[in-house]
Amino acid sequence: MPYSKLLLNGTVLASFAAGFGAYWGLSLLIGWFTPYLIKGLGYTQREASWITILPWAAGPFVAVFAGWFSQHLLARDVSTRIARGLFGGASVSLGGIALMAVRYVPSDTLKIALIVIGIVVPGVIYIMGHAIVSEITPVRQRGAMLAINNAWQPRPGSSALMSWAAWYRTRPDRPSGDSIGGFSSAARSRWSAG
Repeated sequence: MPYSKLLLNGTVLASFAAGFGAYWGLSLLIGWFTPYLIKGLGYTQREASWITILPWAAGPFVAVFAGWFSQHLLARDVSTRIARGLFGGASVSLGGIALMAVRYVPSDTLKIALIVIGIVVPGVIYIMGHAIVSEITPVRQRGAMLAINNAWQPRPGSSALMSWAAWYRTRPDRPSGDSIGGFSSAARSRWSAG
C-alpha cells in the first residue's frame, strides 16, 4: 500500500492530531508547570518541585489502566473504534476540558489537580495511537508507520510551546507568572484534536 494512502488515512490523521494535542500538554509540563506553580500560585521552589512530580508519578498508572481497560473492552466484543479510537479521543478531550477549567476554579489545590488530569489523561492516546495505527497498517509497513507517528508527535508540541512562549512574552498586559494562557492554549489544542 502506498505510504501516501496510509498517511492520509482519516484514522491515521486523527491519531496524529490527538498525539499533537497530548504532546502540547506534555510540553507545558516540562516548560511551564513549575514556573506557574512558583510565580503564578506562589509556591516555593521546594514545594513546586514536589508538586511537579505528580504528573510524572500518575502517568504510568494511567497508561497501565488505559491498556487494561481497552483490552477489557475488546474482550467484551466492543469494537476497536470505541475501545481504542473513542476511548483515546475522549481522553484527549477530557484533558482539554480539565485544562480549560483551571481558569475558573478558586482553589490552588483544584487548579493543580485539574492541570495534572489535563496533562496525564491525554497520554492515553500514546498507547491507543500505536494500536490504532498498527491495526490499519499492513504488517510490512507497520514499523515505518509507528516510527513516523513517534517522530510526528513531539515536533508540533514543542514548536507550539515555543510559538506560544514567543507570543506571550510580547504581551504588555501579562501578569507576572501567569501561565494560565499556556494551559488554555493546550486545552484548545486537545479539545479540537480529541
